[in-house]
Amino acid sequence: MKKRLVKFFCTILAGSILTTCQIPVTASSLKPSEDVLNSKSEELSTQAETLISQSVEAIINNNTNLYNELDHELDDMGVKKISYEDVVQLTSVNGERLSDNALATYSNNNVTFRTQCLDYTKNGKTYDMMRIYATPTNAFSTLHKASSQVTRFKSTQTKVTASAVTGLNMAISTIGGAASDTISRFLSVYDLVKGIYSACSSTSTLNNVESNTTWDIMETCSFIYFKNKSEQMWHLKGRFSQASASVNVCIPTIKFNGISAQSRMDVNYYYGDAIPKYYNRIEQPFNCFLNGGIYESRITNVVIFGIAGSSIHTDKLSNPSEPAEIY
Repeated sequence: MKKRLVKFFCTILAGSILTTCQIPVTASSLKPSEDVLNSKSEELSTQAETLISQSVEAIINNNTNLYNELDHELDDMGVKKISYEDVVQLTSVNGERLSDNALATYSNNNVTFRTQCLDYTKNGKTYDMMRIYATPTNAFSTLHKASSQVTRFKSTQTKVTASAVTGLNMAISTIGGAASDTISRFLSVYDLVKGIYSACSSTSTLNNVESNTTWDIMETCSFIYFKNKSEQMWHLKGRFSQASASVNVCIPTIKFNGISAQSRMDVNYYYGDAIPKYYNRIEQPFNCFLNGGIYESRITNVVIFGIAGSSIHTDKLSNPSEPAEIY
């Protein structure tokens, strides 16, 4: 009898354990979390940013083959090209169309516009999000700055070394600060000529020098829009601008240690990007969508100084307030 009771209670106990461990699987427990969904959106955004940045460098370097390859990659990942008229229709309040005269003015192929549409989920609710990217395609765009200038230095002192005189100085200014910056640099005359004139050392006395500086600066813009799933109209909530710069510096004339060096036309080439803080991120513009305002983070200026700190140019980026201002 005792054995039967033990067996009976063991059977009940085993059944209760099985019942306790059989947790029901609901549809909601199988859904990815908001963090997972949003991180996928951020990952797609980062991939698009990288390809677009590489395509801008390809334009600066006149690398048509690479540009076309990157173009196809962006298309394949859903970052599609759109026309200027499409931009106006997507971003206008009433969906107005452009007149023929306006289209002739702005639809000039100086700019490539692209869209990327993603979902963004917050507190269990999913919203529509759209990015519009704008990049220059040639020197005639408002997003492109280019020029050249000659600067000279002649020493009035007997002991000015090649490493003590500025050869090239570049700096940026921002709205919101910089996340990364490889445009800004400081190079002495010696830094510029050490690979060209082997007889010049960092302690060589610099008598005079001439520099020819040529530069290209391109601005990439991203605009972030949100809307509720039930809405038709997009709301602009984020403005971003980053800069890409290439600089060529030629030193055709230099005299050091009282001796004029043979004229050379070797060119020093430098390339860099400056990206503002939180560039193209979703969270800050989304907070503005909920609470009002427009988030902005931008590179605003690129300043270039030549020989001995001579001011060459301050390139003010266009920093458009909306995509329709770009041409």
